[in-house]
Amino acid sequence: MPISTRNARQLIENCLWNFRWFLAAGILIVAVGVLGFAWVRGRAAAAENLALQVKADIKMRETIEKDAADAVRAEIMERERQAIVVAESCRVREAEERMVALAKRNDEDRKSAKQHKLVTQALEAEKRRNADRQEAVELRQYIDRYIASPGITNKLATKDVAICSAELGKRMDREQVETWANLLRTNGVNATLDLFTEHFFKDGLSSDLFRGVRTRIVRLELGKHVDEVWLAESEVRYSSDQQFKDVISTRLKITLHCISVHPDGRDSSYVVTAVGAGFSNDQSLSAAWEAGVKEIFNRMPGIKPSPKP
Repeated sequence: MPISTRNARQLIENCLWNFRWFLAAGILIVAVGVLGFAWVRGRAAAAENLALQVKADIKMRETIEKDAADAVRAEIMERERQAIVVAESCRVREAEERMVALAKRNDEDRKSAKQHKLVTQALEAEKRRNADRQEAVELRQYIDRYIASPGITNKLATKDVAICSAELGKRMDREQVETWANLLRTNGVNATLDLFTEHFFKDGLSSDLFRGVRTRIVRLELGKHVDEVWLAESEVRYSSDQQFKDVISTRLKITLHCISVHPDGRDSSYVVTAVGAGFSNDQSLSAAWEAGVKEIFNRMPGIKPSPKP
């Protein structure tokens, strides 16, 4: 049956309305999806920020706990020192009281002059003993602050050397120290790498010894541990080769003081300049250190660098 013109127009309008509804529904679905994706990304960013904040809080808490532990240890050490001082003071007071009572009794026995002399001598002896004990405690604390390995002893049959940096607050790189130590061991010399604590460098004792100032060094009794202390100071300059762009050249100046810890020992000093090359700063510096150390050892009497295998 043929469709009339009116029915066709009505059918077309219905189709257009349906298409508009479907289009509006599609647009609404897309908008909801975009908003949902944005909300999910926002929540993920917030979660990431929260995780970073938690990590920062944990790190800060660990730092605070470490500082608190250090403070507690320092307070315990101070309390122990004060307890020693108080105990020694109590002993002195008790000794004085005993001596005074003895003097009074002796005065009553008409022997005041002789007994007073005895009391004075005893009191002075007690004070000297207390002073000696206090001095021993302070010396032990002083040595423990700067000597990391008190078990290292100086052997009569060999030469013992401690190697370290002369720069304030700085230790020599472990690889650099090993270069010295290995060459010394091949010549029958015992090389000690870990004799001193970090305070030896931070408090400037290494710099004092490098300049020849031994005021604070004498109390460490280094002769019990080594024969010599080798203090090294270095100046480094890096440069790139214009012909070989990937090669880095290092110019190293080493100043070495070999300081005897014995009263009758002799000190010696060496200054050398060495050049090393490599594909990185570390490689070129290591090569320069090896060349510089061998040059110093070539100048030392009785010590020679070992040949390359």
